[in-house]
Amino acid sequence: QMMEFVRKNRIPVIIVETTDRLTRNFADVPIIDDWIMKDENHQVYLAKEGCILHKSSKSHEWFMWRVKVATAEYYVRLLSENVKKGQKEKLAQGYFPQKAPIGYKSSGDKGHKIHIIDKEKAVLVKRMFELFDTGNYSIKKLAEVMYGEGLRNESGKKIGKSRMHEYLSNPFYYGKIKWNDQIYDGKHKPLISKGLFM
Repeated sequence: QMMEFVRKNRIPVIIVETTDRLTRNFADVPIIDDWIMKDENHQVYLAKEGCILHKSSKSHEWFMWRVKVATAEYYVRLLSENVKKGQKEKLAQGYFPQKAPIGYKSSGDKGHKIHIIDKEKAVLVKRMFELFDTGNYSIKKLAEVMYGEGLRNESGKKIGKSRMHEYLSNPFYYGKIKWNDQIYDGKHKPLISKGLFM
């Protein structure tokens, strides 16, 4: 999007702090290279790295540019691996590695948060399951009824049909954690019974 803006507005110079602020993958490199090579006036300033890329840049400058992109890509991949590793460890311990659904709230320090029942919303969430269990409500109708009873999303608005369906399908409410199509035992307190959920 930035390169499209640069081309459209005929901007001759791009200034970035470091390579990884410009790109973190090799898919972007040919696009940037092509833009630089099209015009003698086109330049990319990598401010903190003390490098200016332009059509007449030396071969070692082009080489270092690619090395820096490779380093940035490696860092992103490593970060992703570490995040996934941390998530797996949390799941193995019975903790949900993301924000819990409505009816629960986070408690504890960053990196060590646990999910506890939000007493105010939990009553409404349980009511939502009980009403749906009667078979007398479509998901759309249930969303309207629950809004009337005071259940709101984070923005204070009515919970949409698709989100309502997500909640009704989430085993988190009876003590399980669904992650990448696998079910784990959760350490959090169930809000409803498995029987009601099923």
